[in-house]
Amino acid sequence: MKAKINSRMAKLAAFSLILSLIITLFLYKAVKNAAQPEPTKYIAYFDRDLAADTLLSGKEIIMKSTPLSLIPEGAIENKDIIKEKRLLTDVKKGEMVIDSKLTERGELRVDTDKMWTIGIDVKDISNFLGVQLKLGEYYGLVYKSKSETRIMNKVMIVGIVDATGKEIISSGSSVPKTINVAIGSMEEMLEISDAKLKGVFEIIKPPEDWVFKREKSEDESTINKKE
Repeated sequence: MKAKINSRMAKLAAFSLILSLIITLFLYKAVKNAAQPEPTKYIAYFDRDLAADTLLSGKEIIMKSTPLSLIPEGAIENKDIIKEKRLLTDVKKGEMVIDSKLTERGELRVDTDKMWTIGIDVKDISNFLGVQLKLGEYYGLVYKSKSETRIMNKVMIVGIVDATGKEIISSGSSVPKTINVAIGSMEEMLEISDAKLKGVFEIIKPPEDWVFKREKSEDESTINKKE
C-alpha cells in the first residue's frame, strides 16, 4: 500500500515538474517577445510649419523610424513621391505626411483668377466621366433639355468635391457631389446657371484638334474644328 502511494506521489511530482517547466518556458518566451522592440518603418514627416498650397521640393521632409502600430493608412514611405506636389492644408513641424494632404498633380496649379467658376452637382450630369476628369483640362459641356441638345460651353475642370466640401484627390477616396468648372465670361456663367434649372448636362472630352467657338447667336454655341 505504501509502495503504491509512493509511486503515485512520484508520478504526481514528475507531472508537476513537467508542467512547471512548460509554464516557465511559455513565460520566458512571452517576456522575451515583449522585451524585443516593435518592428519599424521609415516614414516621412514635415520638418517645418508649412502653409496650404506650398509646392514641395522634398527639402521640407525628414524620414523617421516609426513603430508599425503608429503608422496610419496613407503615410508616405518614399520621400521622392512627395516632390512637386502641393499641400491641401496647413501643416505643423513634426506632423506625419499623409497622402490625403497632398494634391495628386501638385505640379499643376490651375490659375482661375481671371475666370468665372461655377459648381455643377453630379446629379445634374447624365453622363459623368468621374475619375477620368483631370484638373486643369478643358471639356465640352453639353446641355440637354426636352426641346434641345447642344454643346453650350468649353469649360475647365478646376475641382471635384464630396458632400462635405472636401476636394477629391484620388479615385475611390470619396463620392463626388459637385464638379467645379471655370469659364471665360460672365455671360457663359449665367447661361450655365440658368440652364441648371431647366435640364441636365453631359461632360464630353472632344478630340485635341477641336476648339470651342461661340456662334454669333446669343443662345447657340458649338465646338468647331480648327481651320
